[in-house]
Amino acid sequence: MPAAPDPGRETALITGASGGIGAAMAALLAARGCNLVLAARNADRLETLARDLAARHPVRVDVLPVDFRRPPRRSSPSSMPGPSPWTC
Repeated sequence: MPAAPDPGRETALITGASGGIGAAMAALLAARGCNLVLAARNADRLETLARDLAARHPVRVDVLPVDFRRPPRRSSPSSMPGPSPWTC
C-alpha cells in the first residue's frame, strides 16, 4: 500500500493519457512521485488508469475528460470582459 499523496509535490498535466505514450508517461511520472492530471477523450480509460496509478504510487491523480480537437464553446470575443484577445 503506497503512502498518502503529498499535495506539495510537482503536478504534471499529461494529454493523450488514455493510452500509448501518454499512459506510459503517466506511469513513469507517477513512479517518480509526481501528482498527475490526466487528460484525454476517453473518460473510462482515464478513470481506470488513474485508479491503477494511485493504487501503486503515493500520488494524487485527477482526470480531465476533454477533446482538444474541438475549440471550447464560449461567447464571442466582443462579449468577453477585458481587452479582446484577438487584437494586437
